[in-house]
This record gives sequence, C-alpha cells and structure tokens, in this order.
Amino acid sequence: MFKVFLSPGEKGCQKVRELKAIAVVVDALRASATIIALLEKGIETIFVVSEVEDAWELKKSFPEALLVGERNNLKIDGFDYSNSPSEIFSAPNLNGKSVIFTSTSGARRILACKGATKVFVGTTLNAEFLSSVLRENSLKHQKDIVIIPAGVYEKEDFSEEDVVASWEIAKRIGFPVIDETGFLTEEIKNREVEKNFYLSKHGRELLEIGLEKDVKICAQVGIAQTIPEVYQFTEKAAVIKNSLEKV
Repeated sequence: MFKVFLSPGEKGCQKVRELKAIAVVVDALRASATIIALLEKGIETIFVVSEVEDAWELKKSFPEALLVGERNNLKIDGFDYSNSPSEIFSAPNLNGKSVIFTSTSGARRILACKGATKVFVGTTLNAEFLSSVLRENSLKHQKDIVIIPAGVYEKEDFSEEDVVASWEIAKRIGFPVIDETGFLTEEIKNREVEKNFYLSKHGRELLEIGLEKDVKICAQVGIAQTIPEVYQFTEKAAVIKNSLEKV
C-alpha cells in the first residue's frame, strides 16, 4: 500500500521532487481557498507566479488576465483582487476569464513542486473530492502522496491551520499517514476545524485586520467539488485548471 506523507514547507517540496510523488499544496489561509474560489466562479486558467514582478511581466502577454494576490495578508497595489476567497466569491463576471495569481507562501510552494508526477492544490474545502482523486492517482501512477502544509515562506516550516487542513485530506484517503510535522496531537485532530483555524497564529492575524469572513470560509469542510491541478509548468509560472474540466 502507498503512503501519505504530511511533509511541511520546503522539506515537503523536496520530498515530492525526490519521490516524484503525487503532490498536494495546502495553504489553508488563504491561497488554496482563493484558487478554489476562482475556479468555482468560472475562471478557466490560473497562472501562478512567485514574484509580483513576474505577475506584471506575464500581464504583458495576457493583458485581459485579472491580477489576484497579496503580500503579508494585504492586496498588492494595482491588482484587481486580493488573495481572498470571500472577495472572489462576491466578485461579478469572472466566468471564462484568466487570472495571474501570486501569494506570500502558497504560490511559491506550488512552483517548487515542479518534478512531481502530479501537483494539486487542496484544503478543507475540497477535502472530500480531492481525497478520492489522490487515491486514484496514487494507484494509477504507483506513487506515494505528499501533502505539503505550506507554512510561511522563509519564516516558518508550517502553519497550524495548514497541518489541520492537510490532515482533513489525508485521513480520507485510506492510506497510512506519516506525519512529519510533529504537530498533530489527538486534541487537535478531534477539535472542530474552525476552532483550530481561529486559534492558529495566522488565523488570529487575519481576525485582527478584519478578515474573519475569509477565516470562516476557509475553515469549511467538503463544500467544493473543484480540484485545482497544475497541468503545465512554464519558465516562471504554474498553470492551473480544474482537474475535472481540463480534458
């Protein structure tokens, strides 16, 4: 039987590349949820880039694309939307458009998974559907699964809410789970997801700047049937579509 590793941050990205595993990047507050929201709202293609400068450069090639992203929890100057699922869900007329997306941590982790057999984006919102897709892909490609709690780029290996969301996915797959974070106690596993998110360091930061609506949306479990998948890596971007619609 194949294994599911919960392997955080850069360590997880490295493990994915070494094993050529099935990868899942989990940035629970908020990149994973924002990417899911974009696809749910009818966005066809998301170009994920690591740097703000790369977003503006790519915009020259795709002038009609919307710019979505944040740095240090705040919308980037000149961008159309922040990295905010509540903002995206309430936005009008996104159907059929493209997006160029960047975020502090999640975007960089996605790009660092280049070399994996498959790369998906997940969180609590799509945990039910994603777990089935991961199991099928693991068996099809004969590869282990590495779920990467994104953490805070260049600061923290993992964030509490990312590990919680990763567990919500992992426990549904049906394979043995190897937790390399050291964070998952029985108390945390048994506590309500929303409470875990509210108690997390990042969750408290978002609450303090008035973004409780985002935290509430991000903590919901199994409400989305969208499976974001990287289907192409270009020189500076990971190109994401809904796995269920891209063929």
